[in-house]
This record gives sequence, structure tokens and C-alpha cells, in this order.
Amino acid sequence: MLSFRKLVITSKALAFITLVSGAFVAGLDAGLVYNSFPKFADRWIPEDILAFSPALRNFTENPTTVQFDHRILGTTTLAFLTAAAIKAQKLPLPPHMKTVALALGAMGWCQVGLGISTLLLYV
Repeated sequence: MLSFRKLVITSKALAFITLVSGAFVAGLDAGLVYNSFPKFADRWIPEDILAFSPALRNFTENPTTVQFDHRILGTTTLAFLTAAAIKAQKLPLPPHMKTVALALGAMGWCQVGLGISTLLLYV
């Protein structure tokens, strides 16, 4: 049960960090730089990911790096949410807790689907 608790707390933290990353994507219009998924214009890692100097500036000012970070965070968050939903079904939890875990996992999939469709449709 302790490992499940850690999984849920980590999922919550990742969701928050992904949310903050999404604000940078929106603020920089970073979604307009590469409108392909999962690759960045036929590359897994874009060429201009660390174009700014000093390198730390890239994480807040470079639209390519910001979009890359958001994609990685979103995918990682989805993996953790899905793992939490699956693990909740295997534990002796009350039925309403299992339902909440499944709903949380489903909302994660919906959010990632919405993000990818927004990216591909140039919205």
C-alpha cells in the first residue's frame, strides 16, 4: 500500500509540473513551432533544443525546448496515472476508490489526446 501511495503522490507532482510546463508552452506559442507528433519534424530530438546560451535559458525561453519538455512530462505523467489506475484495481481498496483511480487514468488519456489533437490541428 505504501508503494501505491508513493505512486499517487508522484503522479500528482508530475501533473502539477506538467501544468506549469503547459503554461510556458502557451505563453511562448511553442505549440506552433513543431506541429508533428511524436517526432519533431522527422527527428526524435530537435536540432535547436539547446540553441540559447546559457543553456538554462532554454527551459523557459526556447519554444522548442519548452515543447519538448512538455511532451516528455505529459507522456511520463500519463504513464504514472495509468500505472496508478491499474495498481488500484489490484489492491484491496473500496470500490469508490477504484472508480476514482480509473476516472483519473481516463482523464489523463483524454488530456493527452486533447493536447496531441490541438498540436496536430494547429489550434
